[in-house]
Amino acid sequence: MLKILTDEAAIRGSYRRFIRGLRPSLDERIPVELSHPGASFRARIAWSSRLGIWAYTKKTAGKYWNAFGVGRPRAKASVPMTCEVNFPLQGIDRRIGGAFAKDGSGRLFVLHRGKLGGGRRGVGKSLFEERYRGTWAFADDGGVETAAAVIGCLNSPSFARQMAQFVRKVVRLKESAAPPDPQLELGLGEVRFREEEYGGKEPACETDLAAACERSLVVRDLADALKKQGYGAANDDRWDLSAVDGRGEIRAAFAVADTASPADIQAAVGRLVLGGTGSALRLHLALPAGVPAEYEERLRLLNIEVLVCRRQGDRTVFDGRIQ
Repeated sequence: MLKILTDEAAIRGSYRRFIRGLRPSLDERIPVELSHPGASFRARIAWSSRLGIWAYTKKTAGKYWNAFGVGRPRAKASVPMTCEVNFPLQGIDRRIGGAFAKDGSGRLFVLHRGKLGGGRRGVGKSLFEERYRGTWAFADDGGVETAAAVIGCLNSPSFARQMAQFVRKVVRLKESAAPPDPQLELGLGEVRFREEEYGGKEPACETDLAAACERSLVVRDLADALKKQGYGAANDDRWDLSAVDGRGEIRAAFAVADTASPADIQAAVGRLVLGGTGSALRLHLALPAGVPAEYEERLRLLNIEVLVCRRQGDRTVFDGRIQ
């Protein structure tokens, strides 16, 4: 189980790593009027054209304050804070949404308790707990076992992307609490990858929590790869991802194994097979390495093709073309 950090020096060191993980992706400073319910002030936010998010970080008297939003703001515009991930300076403070935690191997994770602001009815912790989909884990929260969303792993080269994905999910979560727009409802049937709908809603037994944090990014990169090959990409509760042809028919289904361990391979194969089969449906298992010898024959008998994925910087690339 994860253990939430309470020591002031440990939190300070983790926060420095948090900032270092984001800084290389932030490429422009923009002066704006930063606003939140009841107040606004002038600030220079840091924009990332690569991630599509902006950030404002500051140490205050009681916390490390970190505000985020999506889309490049206009200079001197009034910009609302749409997502906050704040950390206490020391100890346990459950009124603050963010926390740092360490696993048994010493890896550091950024957690969120689900505390949402925004000053709008229906937006709060209950909304987060009911609808947020991602990686969840139990943590020792000062002697209390707490379920929290895992934003990402500070040891990962993909941490900045993990953070950006969390921000986008929170923004869309808040949008879902607003009254539906009749114009937007017209497009609900379109086939597309909805990253806010990918992931679990409660803690699960993960063999490798850091790898589990990577999975949604791997699926996102796979969706982008499918689009480059002329397919539509969609996700639902059956598979991690499916490839859709120009007629709207599902041609291939994908499951991503976090690692090449027997447990992860079996879990991914189970999702593939239980999701459904068909004569024209090709099943693909995405693996971060080659297939272990003991699984080659079994996968062949199940007509499951292996798609090898490799890390390239903070992204995933895939060998071969989807047929």
